[in-house]
Amino acid sequence: MRKNGLQNIFLFLGFFLCFKVQPAFASTFQFFEDDESFILKNRVGKEWTDFSGNVMLDKDDYYTGKASLRVTPNQVLVGKGFVIPVRKDPKEGEYRYLTMAWKKKGGKYLILQLHWRDQEGKDRHFNYRAGAEAWVPNRALAQSPPSEWAAYEGENCLDLFQDIGQEVEITAVIFSTLDGEYALFDHLYFTSTIEEAKALVEPLPALRSRLQKVQTELNLAAERLDSFDQEAKEVVAAQKRMSEIAKEVKILITRFTVSDGSFSETELASASAQVSTYERELREKIIPLAGKNPWELE
Repeated sequence: MRKNGLQNIFLFLGFFLCFKVQPAFASTFQFFEDDESFILKNRVGKEWTDFSGNVMLDKDDYYTGKASLRVTPNQVLVGKGFVIPVRKDPKEGEYRYLTMAWKKKGGKYLILQLHWRDQEGKDRHFNYRAGAEAWVPNRALAQSPPSEWAAYEGENCLDLFQDIGQEVEITAVIFSTLDGEYALFDHLYFTSTIEEAKALVEPLPALRSRLQKVQTELNLAAERLDSFDQEAKEVVAAQKRMSEIAKEVKILITRFTVSDGSFSETELASASAQVSTYERELREKIIPLAGKNPWELE
């Protein structure tokens, strides 16, 4: 059903993508952070079923700042008033990287669609998704929509030129929720360089995100190692260390989630260093061990 409606979407987009005004950009283009006025001003097609999702600020659940963008099914199309040039080697007013954070409540689809028109005037698109595939081409960022904030920022921001595979002028962005209750989007920026993306990272949300990733990887490794020979020394040692890390992570997650954000730079730096130790141990010791077959431990 999703794919059958794609032709109508492209026809509709084609009308709007013909008429774009290039605004004055800074080196970093803020697409959304706390203020929904840009989204609402440039939203189109809400009378169409495909784009009939509601969009509003959520001031209770956000990744950075004071609010996130809440989108309900089906989709929300932001498709007028801007051009975002994607380039391999960006100059002033051109971009290559996308920073964003998202999460979802319910459902199996979560997609951010980027649209442009090719030299023949045909509408083209590329999709970042978490969960089930609705359209191609796309890049899967996760096998299922995250129920907690998942962020793509700093060194882990999204490389638009590499993913799309060519230089384009993005003229429409679609927030595709499709099913479930709603999705939240936050911290959306386009930058020219990785260094600019790094400058957007806020310590506390980034720390929460890293802790949650460590917790997820610990759970996956534990499931794998439970099937191994419990007498293997490597497995016993890894499980003991994983148990220690899990307790420490739980304490840190509680501390940095239930907070008013009043932490000193020293406290944040100390916690970040501790998380880096967890990440290094997972990468160098635990995950490689969990990837082995039981008979390799003999």
